[in-house]
Amino acid sequence: MARNSLTIGLTALFAYLFADMLIRHMPLDFGVVIVGAAIATAAFMIATKRESGPVPLAYALVIYGAGQIVTTAFSISLEHSIDQAILFSLYVTALVIAAELATIWPPAVFLAAMRNASWLLIVVVAFITLFSAAVGRDLRPPSPNVLAAVFNLLLLPSLVEFVERPRRALAIWIVAALALIFVTASRGGWLGLAAGLVTLAAHYRARMPAIWSRARLYLPLAVPLGAIAVVWQITRTDHSTRFEFWLVALGVFLYRPIVGSGPGTFNIFWSHLHPPPFFQAMHAHSLIFNTLAEQGVIGLIALAVVALAVMRAAWRDAGLLAALMAFAAHSLVDSLNVAPAVMIVLAVLLGSRLGGLNAFTIS
Repeated sequence: MARNSLTIGLTALFAYLFADMLIRHMPLDFGVVIVGAAIATAAFMIATKRESGPVPLAYALVIYGAGQIVTTAFSISLEHSIDQAILFSLYVTALVIAAELATIWPPAVFLAAMRNASWLLIVVVAFITLFSAAVGRDLRPPSPNVLAAVFNLLLLPSLVEFVERPRRALAIWIVAALALIFVTASRGGWLGLAAGLVTLAAHYRARMPAIWSRARLYLPLAVPLGAIAVVWQITRTDHSTRFEFWLVALGVFLYRPIVGSGPGTFNIFWSHLHPPPFFQAMHAHSLIFNTLAEQGVIGLIALAVVALAVMRAAWRDAGLLAALMAFAAHSLVDSLNVAPAVMIVLAVLLGSRLGGLNAFTIS
């Protein structure tokens, strides 16, 4: 009963996050919830006289935070950069809370709660898709790349859970999640999903025959759905190119190679070169190019430190590692670090899994 109540509470929390994402795309007010959760967690630890354990990825996060501070100090727009610094602090807070709670709550509860809450997104996207078909218009879901990234993070650990303990309800959610990722028409999301699946295949290479024999039971449903999705996507013509974004980012980097223009400032250069009504890009649609433009060499080094630490810490958790590989591959063509919903889900996933495994970063 206690575990069910906990799952329900966490589901409501993430349902709020996902609803906020659909409405406004940038849920800054979710920070109030995170700060409140931090205060409640601290009060609980004081009341029960629990000692805080090591913070996952502590040294790497300190290095990245130092890079954030330095590049913000030299930013061309302090307002934009301070906003990004606040968001980074919220992500770290979410990670620490999840890691602390995972020492007393099963890490699987966090994933189950986020998976339950994601049904809100699945229902909304299904409605948009059906409405689009009914009126004869080609409508895409809101924030398609963000949706694809969130579901990749949830789907890949869920696949591992299904392999270890098959359940019909989980199988239904997996099929729905795969359908949603296809419907978003996010090529970066597809790239990330492919990278995550390859990671899982490598991990389970010795068990692939047994897994395949079990997966064949779902082929009568999966094959027609997959065929419909592929045909539908091939006929779409609304995809955009990233090349021009990357050229502008490279130009900003060459202009300020050490500290960049400052976190959150790419749009200033883009709007100067492409004033309205031209499409306004808030980021460079690539974590690498966006980091080069906004934080220069300092930011790129800090990012590399975090990436190395995260991959090393997650090495023993196949689901988490696959989710991180999906995030990394998708980030090559999208700046997922500027999407609060994606980063909060990633922070909770990292904190809960690493906290539960006691797998902490290198020094």
